[in-house]
Amino acid sequence: MTRYAQKKVHRRHESGWFYVVVAGVLICASPLIIAASPALCAFKAYSCFVRSEAYKKRDRQKDCKPPKTVKRKRALSIGAGGKHGKPINQVTAEQESSPLFRLPLELRRAIYEELIGEGDVHMIWTWQDMQLKSFRCLRPDTHAKKGWRHEAGAHCWLKNSFPKPSGSNLVYTFQQSGTGVVPALQSCRRVYSEMIDLVYSTPTFLIHDYDSFVMFTASILPARFAAIESLHFDNRDEGEDRLLNRSLSASASYRILRGREARNTLLPPLDPTELGNGAFRALCEIVCAMKGRKKLWVTLDHRRLPVGGDVQVLFEQLEEAGFKDCRLRIHGRDG
Repeated sequence: MTRYAQKKVHRRHESGWFYVVVAGVLICASPLIIAASPALCAFKAYSCFVRSEAYKKRDRQKDCKPPKTVKRKRALSIGAGGKHGKPINQVTAEQESSPLFRLPLELRRAIYEELIGEGDVHMIWTWQDMQLKSFRCLRPDTHAKKGWRHEAGAHCWLKNSFPKPSGSNLVYTFQQSGTGVVPALQSCRRVYSEMIDLVYSTPTFLIHDYDSFVMFTASILPARFAAIESLHFDNRDEGEDRLLNRSLSASASYRILRGREARNTLLPPLDPTELGNGAFRALCEIVCAMKGRKKLWVTLDHRRLPVGGDVQVLFEQLEEAGFKDCRLRIHGRDG
């Protein structure tokens, strides 16, 4: 037998063993294939459904529905209302040994207000760690003149930024969040009850985007939300450095509240057919529900007007929303 004939016979034997092995594997794996086929078919059907218009419509309707509110099992404030709005009788220590409570209530309130401060407080929803954070405005004079994007391209809340090893995106490190009033609130329930409303009524809350305002609104009780007196919206340099989120000219959504507990019942249902400027309209509706609001500033970049650049239409929308007492600044002009 020639060498060529020997190789041909050897290959024939190898191919024969190959088919035997494949057949054995298929016979052994056939129960697994049969068992997994329903799951594979279901996954394929779900993948097709996710790409369908019906799924997108249902998902959009879900994003437009306000989240369910969750109440605390135990009120933190003394005399806070219980079920059906009835006051709860609570026995607390008078704290007579504390020098603070020997002072009249007016002096104690002055101390609380000095601790809280009347400056601006940035409320920022940080997408990197998915948390709502508060930062005191570090440069209020610069902010009022040039916007909240300060020298060297740094924000009030931004400590540093550096590129990822891959070089695709920047990694941000933030300033220490918080306004420094939590230790006082945690000292005792009497201090908490006397001070908590001042935490919201004393400073000016500075909001830069829709998502941060929605998260801020949903995270506090209606009574605390009603205590807010001063509010400032500023969308200049909106979206810079990927630090801010949904634009005021985008469609409204509650997607960021999925899986989170909401405390506030004032979030209105959204129109799922609203494709543009819905965020601005929803924001106006929420602000109009603020019972304690006394001061409102709206500072808008003319490049990012929520009505497509039409200033006259913007004025009409603000008046229709009830913002006749607000101070509006566009292109550096007061309205």
